[in-house]
Amino acid sequence: KVDAYFRSDTRKMRPKPDAAFRAKWLSEHPPGWVEHRLQFGPEGRYGKWIRSHNAVIRINDTVFVHAGISPKYATKSIRDINSGVEEELRDFSRLTPEGVVRDEQGPLWYRGIAQEDPALAPHVQQVLKNLSAKRIVIGHTPTGGQIKSLYNGAVLAIDVGLGPVYGAHRTALVIENGQLFSLSPDKKTPLP
Repeated sequence: KVDAYFRSDTRKMRPKPDAAFRAKWLSEHPPGWVEHRLQFGPEGRYGKWIRSHNAVIRINDTVFVHAGISPKYATKSIRDINSGVEEELRDFSRLTPEGVVRDEQGPLWYRGIAQEDPALAPHVQQVLKNLSAKRIVIGHTPTGGQIKSLYNGAVLAIDVGLGPVYGAHRTALVIENGQLFSLSPDKKTPLP
């Protein structure tokens, strides 16, 4: 796999890469890098799975997004955001810092509303109005083990830190009949 990937990655190079270039390339692409890239690529198991899902969804009156909706994307529709992400993931040559997927202000990276900056409260309300929603559920910014209700319940930060690096907290958001709960192994707590 590594040899085939190297050939594909360097096929247009002129002059052809020599042994020193290959050694440098291998040092920059350690064991597992190629396999990881292939699995997340267009034909890879994880790449296919990721591309089969939207980046932003609305279920009833709740919008779910990985990181957040920044002012730059506040007036865009869910369809427009998802179309941009889909186009870029279908063709990796479109993955640029200006695109939706890699944009620090994009829905996969933006952490602004997770900080509960009072200056962003009008922005949060604009996003909710634009997306016809009551609340936004975000991840990407660890909360220290608990679900955080921000902006008077308009934003729910749910990245509790499931991984061991972040404390291996086991807490989840549950929405039942319009009621919000924080569910941990030992209790179910209503959220405001």
